[in-house]
Amino acid sequence: MDLRKTRLGHRRALDQPRPTRPHHRHHRPDHTPGHPRRCPARGDDTVIAVLPHLSTDRSPPAATAQPDPHPASQLLTITTHPAPPAATVLTVRGEVDALTSTQLRDHLHPHLRDTVPQVIIDLTDVGFFAAAGLTVLVNARQAAVAAGVTLCLVASTRPVLLPLRITGLDGMFDISPDLTHALLRAGCGSDG
Repeated sequence: MDLRKTRLGHRRALDQPRPTRPHHRHHRPDHTPGHPRRCPARGDDTVIAVLPHLSTDRSPPAATAQPDPHPASQLLTITTHPAPPAATVLTVRGEVDALTSTQLRDHLHPHLRDTVPQVIIDLTDVGFFAAAGLTVLVNARQAAVAAGVTLCLVASTRPVLLPLRITGLDGMFDISPDLTHALLRAGCGSDG
């Protein structure tokens, strides 16, 4: 029997037919390009996805500055009105987040001087209250304490109460369930 060395260094008999296995172990003659195929080396349940070739001949489009579709003034509105004889009410509507928290801070801090003994922040119509809003409230409380002003929150919705409870700040603030209760506690009539 005549033995010859094959390309891989193994000897085989010349009278035996040469196997017709492909050189690549994952090659399947029935494979269609662009379709997923099974990988026998990984098991029958593994599917390898074949991604189409994407041309990189074109340069990417130039980046253009787009105007912000939601400026902070549209996401948050704050109205202020006096509640004689002893309070000022800030009614906050919208979303308080990193973008709008500065607007809340800028409206709130001028009222935290010793001009009125009570400042009531009505958060009833706030639909989203992020950590940046909590920071504004904590800083406002510190400024109010330094000025001798009592700060009261009106909150009854989950988006506002949950962050206050999770952080433990609900114990730091005087929180009323509605504006009527807050005004009565401040010594003002409910028609303020």
